[in-house]
Amino acid sequence: MNTNLQNLVSVLPEVYQTIYGHNEWDGDVSRDCSERLDIIAKNYLTLSKKLNRPLRVLDLGCAQGFFSLSLASLGASVHGIDFLQENINVCNALADENRTLTVTFQKGRIEEIIETIEPGHYDFVIGLSVFHHIVHEHGIERVKSWLLKLANSVHVIILELALKSEPLYWAVSQPTEPRELIEQCSFYQQIAHFSTHLSNISRPMFIISNDYLIINDYCEKFYKWSLNPYEDANSVHKGSRRYFFGKDVVCKLYHFSTLSGTLLPAESERNLVELKQEISFLKTPPPGFPVPKLFLGGFDVNQGWLVMERFEGILLLERISQEEILDVDGIFSQLLEQLVILEKNGLYHDDIRTWNILVDDSGELKLIDYGSISSQPKDCVWPDNIFQSFCILVNEILNPKSTTGGFLRPAALSPFNLPEVYASWLSSFWSYPVAEWSFALLLELFHKRKELPKITDLKNGLEIWIGASEKVTMHNQSHIHQVDALMNECRARVENIELHLEHGLSEKIAQIKKDNDINIEKIESQISSSHGRIQQIEQLVNESIIQKIDFLKEQGLIFEKALLEYKNIIASDGNNQELTLLPHEVLQVKITEAEQRIDRLAAENSALQTQIQLILQSRSWKMTAWWRTLGHPIKNFIVKPKRHVIKSGTKIFLIKTASYIKNRPLLKKRVLKGLSFTGLYPLSIKLYQRVFPINNSEPISVELPQEDILTSYKDNTQLPSLVEEIYLKIKR
Repeated sequence: MNTNLQNLVSVLPEVYQTIYGHNEWDGDVSRDCSERLDIIAKNYLTLSKKLNRPLRVLDLGCAQGFFSLSLASLGASVHGIDFLQENINVCNALADENRTLTVTFQKGRIEEIIETIEPGHYDFVIGLSVFHHIVHEHGIERVKSWLLKLANSVHVIILELALKSEPLYWAVSQPTEPRELIEQCSFYQQIAHFSTHLSNISRPMFIISNDYLIINDYCEKFYKWSLNPYEDANSVHKGSRRYFFGKDVVCKLYHFSTLSGTLLPAESERNLVELKQEISFLKTPPPGFPVPKLFLGGFDVNQGWLVMERFEGILLLERISQEEILDVDGIFSQLLEQLVILEKNGLYHDDIRTWNILVDDSGELKLIDYGSISSQPKDCVWPDNIFQSFCILVNEILNPKSTTGGFLRPAALSPFNLPEVYASWLSSFWSYPVAEWSFALLLELFHKRKELPKITDLKNGLEIWIGASEKVTMHNQSHIHQVDALMNECRARVENIELHLEHGLSEKIAQIKKDNDINIEKIESQISSSHGRIQQIEQLVNESIIQKIDFLKEQGLIFEKALLEYKNIIASDGNNQELTLLPHEVLQVKITEAEQRIDRLAAENSALQTQIQLILQSRSWKMTAWWRTLGHPIKNFIVKPKRHVIKSGTKIFLIKTASYIKNRPLLKKRVLKGLSFTGLYPLSIKLYQRVFPINNSEPISVELPQEDILTSYKDNTQLPSLVEEIYLKIKR
């Protein structure tokens, strides 16, 4: 094993990722990386195949470099970023081991890298469980703007995002829905979710792009997208659907919930039902019905998707609004022919509208929105009856100025205000019993429309009244549409003003935040410096106190020894006048020698402590912990006599038990009470004295006398009694 790499890994705050190429550390890894790598590598290869070249990858928050090196092994050129120098050291060591891979690493902050990134510099970016820290530090809005800039600069981003529900300190700063951070991007899809080592809550992984649709193994570039199926749809699906348009494809992406929470359960269910119907219909269309080729379709619990061939043409709604000259007869004929094909197969379209009819430049018509096709002969809104709804469509096509606009469908339902030939056609259809109505009958009568009796010859009073009432209704509805248009214009102006105000306010807030951030950084720097100084002072004070205590203990030992020597001298030669007092100079010399010895021992102790800490933090010490715990007892049991091992083990057990009780006063009191009650107290004392024999060499803490206490007593008769008193205090 590379000794340098081993040392670098041993000082990591956390072995968060698998160490690339070294399975000996797999047991120490916080998170398994293999499942996430499988998903990331799959999408990398999908985009690489589409672009027909290796990709340039940016790994934001690369940690120990596992994903960077793994993608480099697929042919990518990778640059990893992490703010911890310890991680970068490990990454560089691994890069040195794998010199055939194109991979580099740099210490840096993610937000600074995004600020300076240039469009086209990278193709593929990953950021796994790192952006919640940036949200906590900078806020949701700034992170949203950074992610949008990133999406505009690269082809594809893969993010693993943390959740607000996780029980960690940064959770309070996170958005309620992680999608809020990427909602401003064009295409995003949740592709997986993974558990973490921090809680039992799984984190979602998203793929994001402003250029490409990447769904499973499918990849295609799009050049336009919208939340609405057509321009004037007015958020009909409440933002739960996204429509993407490529050169030859159309993609529908369905979300079964929205960030606003306004999507009702019934609307979410309709999204799923229409998606299933559309996929099923495109897979097995009725013979003769024109349908696009289905490239991809599916769904999971969060979203659904459908990618199909794009037909050439423009929506009939747009052609009418542009006042083009239309082949009305050709439109009605082709539309009815397609509706008859559906009808013969027991199918009906519940949303036959001008925005669901596509007409190309040659006049060829195609009925689209295949998710609205089902076995139910009912329109999706008023007036429910699909044949009456078709009559409204005829009025919208023939009288566009009096029927367009507004949220509700126009009330132009009858044939009595249409041009003569079309009025005769629908009037003849209305003359049949409702039970006999069908699209086949409508088509048959349409082909005979010029041969049918003129409606002016058949009108009765009721029909004239219906036609007149309908004109008044449409006139009033026209005014309502005008009011709606004015209101929409006012709303647009208000929104524009709000945007300008919001933009100006955002710039002002950003400037204030920037100024505050600078001030806060200065204050934090000062606080940090102060904390460092306080810690230094505390350390010096603690060292000084410890040194003083050690000095006083040493003084006590020296003084005790001097008193004992003095007592012995007095006892042996009480008449020696020169030894009546202990010289102060002798004590001072001994104190100086003791201080020098203290300094020498303290230096030796500091060096030993440093060596001990290095040993305790080393991987070798951790790896041999089991041998230190079990090895020596096993060796003693094998080598030494069994009687000696049992005796030694019993003694160790008694020592640890007695130490445990000794350090817990309340437990000690209860044990002594129990021993007294059972009569085992004398035996326990003897056993305790055998286990803990009295060591007379241990230092004794005493209250030292004043420095001049000896010199204050000149009378020889008083000194021995004083020394005896101090001696007894010391012994106690």
